[in-house]
Amino acid sequence: MTAILEDVYSKIAAEKHEFTETDFSKQYLGKSGTYFAYLKSTGKDVSDNALLKLWGKLSAEHQACSSAMSATQHTFNKHILSEWAELYSQLCDDVFTELCERAHS
Repeated sequence: MTAILEDVYSKIAAEKHEFTETDFSKQYLGKSGTYFAYLKSTGKDVSDNALLKLWGKLSAEHQACSSAMSATQHTFNKHILSEWAELYSQLCDDVFTELCERAHS
């Protein structure tokens, strides 16, 4: 299985209370709730389609956090949203790198 999924999931789960592998499979990979567990248990690689969905979702999350950060005047909220925007941006870049490596393989 692609290590990128483990990395992305663990970083999002560290930030989102009660975020599960099922949530990750459905919301970020666009697959059934058991998809991530299936990949982990079988060692199979994530599909290109799911990886593209992940990249798109992370990009959308980055944009949402950036927009919310610009809209708020509350200093603490700005700080938290800035951290989340940076996290999603980094994860988005990591997934994009993985997609590019696959394209050249």
